Amino acid sequence: MINISQLTKPTLKTIQNEDLNIICNLKSISTTAGEIIIKNTPQEGYQKYYSEILNTKGEILGSDTFGIYQEKNSICDFYMEISKNLRQSKLYLGEILRLKSIIELIENGLNSIELTSKESAVYFHSKYYFKPQIKEFTQRDYTLKAISNDKQVGFEELSQKAQALIQNIQKSDTPEEQRKYCKESSILANEYITKVTQQSKEEYKKHPFKFPIDMVLTIKDIIENKTFFNQLIKKHGIDYEI
Repeated sequence: MINISQLTKPTLKTIQNEDLNIICNLKSISTTAGEIIIKNTPQEGYQKYYSEILNTKGEILGSDTFGIYQEKNSICDFYMEISKNLRQSKLYLGEILRLKSIIELIENGLNSIELTSKESAVYFHSKYYFKPQIKEFTQRDYTLKAISNDKQVGFEELSQKAQALIQNIQKSDTPEEQRKYCKESSILANEYITKVTQQSKEEYKKHPFKFPIDMVLTIKDIIENKTFFNQLIKKHGIDYEI
């Protein structure tokens, strides 16, 4: 359990690029992790930034590359990484990076955070209310195949729904219908993920994702679950409230 020794306000900084973007530097102080600092720097490329989690020795514990795109009304999270020896350390470094991006979403007045989750991180992102947002037909087909093949106890109905969607897709010959089935597959994938995450973490291993999947967290879901997020923010010693 993390015990906070003090709360620290985020440092919000306005960056003038093609648009005015607000980035968030953080300090988190806890008896578990000690003092952790998150610093952001602009990168080459359109509206891109790089975050580093640093300890008091200046050692990099994790990082995140992202973009803030006002015209898309979203933040695109390109690549988050935590040092391998710290991923299961109970320091919740990935969680702190996620909270930082949520603060940036709110301060920039944007609608969503979008990312392509690694197969091993789908359940991690779903913990923070990210949902599947399948747009590509190949990703859709892989998702449906995986769900249809999962016939373990309690998952039979979802397997049947996936099989029915696969059959409908095979009969479809219009782009509009194909895109519609991407949306229906996203809804089904979210049902599947929700059911898996209602079980213990050991059970997750029985229902692995074997391919990346596009996911999205909306401001609507953040506001609806603000009690959950505010508790996390306070847990990490951040003086901020949604």
